[in-house]
Amino acid sequence: MPSRKPSRKVGTRKLTLIREPQKQAAVKISRELAMEFNKSVSIQELNSVDFNLLDFPAEATCNVAHQVLTTRFTQIEFENAKLRKFIAKVGYKYQKYGNPFHNIHHGVTVMHGAYTLTRNTRFLSTFNEHHTFAFVVAALCHDLNHPGRTNIYEEKIESRLANRYGDRSVLESYSIAKALKLLTD
Repeated sequence: MPSRKPSRKVGTRKLTLIREPQKQAAVKISRELAMEFNKSVSIQELNSVDFNLLDFPAEATCNVAHQVLTTRFTQIEFENAKLRKFIAKVGYKYQKYGNPFHNIHHGVTVMHGAYTLTRNTRFLSTFNEHHTFAFVVAALCHDLNHPGRTNIYEEKIESRLANRYGDRSVLESYSIAKALKLLTD
């Protein structure tokens, strides 16, 4: 395998490999803050299509995710402490790169959209509770650990991720792998 160079020319633009995740001014969640789960949401708010997660501080988004899962999935038995720990780890992983878009607000917003879809349409009526739970958790984790770059960028610079996942849905594959690791820890 040829050795990697720190940067490559692509067209007329120079693309530089980012060696260390760059922390931006985006909201950061520590494991301690994520564990607070301190702002409660009513079932009426959760069930509303007008629900706006941006009305909540970042550290409260983990509570919203917890409430979605415990409100919607009453037939699934899980340990509350393990569920909270999983959600806190998801919050922490979303903040790893300080990405201003692919962060915990984005993950929980997409999760809430999936939750709303499962509650307000007949689209998923053919799926059982476990399938629907997997769908909502997948929505939460869909951009986990997203570095803020595109698949095309990863492919052009021949990044480790692109090499690992075969230049096909690189970041999506990476997020799935990270989510599965959290689920099995």
